Amino acid sequence: MLPAFAWSADQIQGNACYTYGDYESLVQGDQVAKTLAIRNALESYNVFISSTTQVKDLQLSSDLIRSVSAGVVKEVKVLKRRESGRKICYTIQGFVNPDGVKTAIQEYLKDKNSDVRLQENGWLRIVDDFLLKETPQEYYHFVLDRAKDRNIIEYYKKMIEEETEEGKIHRTLYVKIEFLEPCKATPLKWEFEYEINEKLKRGDEIKSSAEELEPSLGILSKFRCNYRLKVFVTFYSKNGVEIETEDTLPSAQFVNDVLKNVMVPGERMWILFFIPDNAESWKVWVPK
Repeated sequence: MLPAFAWSADQIQGNACYTYGDYESLVQGDQVAKTLAIRNALESYNVFISSTTQVKDLQLSSDLIRSVSAGVVKEVKVLKRRESGRKICYTIQGFVNPDGVKTAIQEYLKDKNSDVRLQENGWLRIVDDFLLKETPQEYYHFVLDRAKDRNIIEYYKKMIEEETEEGKIHRTLYVKIEFLEPCKATPLKWEFEYEINEKLKRGDEIKSSAEELEPSLGILSKFRCNYRLKVFVTFYSKNGVEIETEDTLPSAQFVNDVLKNVMVPGERMWILFFIPDNAESWKVWVPK
């Protein structure tokens, strides 16, 4: 049965495959594959093509399809899903209103011309972002599978025990970033002091140097070579009113059981934000 608005909408179809990495869960990989299929469907839509012929910048074009697709493609239906190892493929169909697509593109380009919030600033590039709905248990188990520090493991085990409310769902915004300059992650002084105090309480041996202590800090080590490495997300209400803006520095992450605390140009990673309950939309950006 067609949706109520189908008489004024066009049907589109797209497909995409995605191979998720060591630091991504099956749920994340599944969501990315489906999101890419939706974007490919819109990108091949004739109204979208004709309305973006003036966009010559490839990065701007990529940002545009990422920003516009989430709001204009409705009644998405999965036609086919295939999974082989870490590779997931989706074929989807959905409906779009031609006037709605044109308006969304015009508004995006208008904002882009006047906006000081960037998708790329010489140090970082925003590559992708997507919403993931998951239970607290799913999220905590995902972290536990990759955690190496005993304090972190015990903390999340306790959170799993406490958050048992039935049907509770977290909305998490996953953001993929790409480094454009080399950087090494370092812990803050207070983070060192906290770790040392915890070790003293447990009677553990205190290591003498920052380089020795750093691996035990895990995700507390952050990339802070330049202020432009901060990633921001601004959340908006249903009426488009700004709710809040959060920011974070990328954190070192474990890859194949090794702490990845050095990033070189072209390397990518995921960071995440928890979405406020009353937020209906958001914009991810980096500072000038």
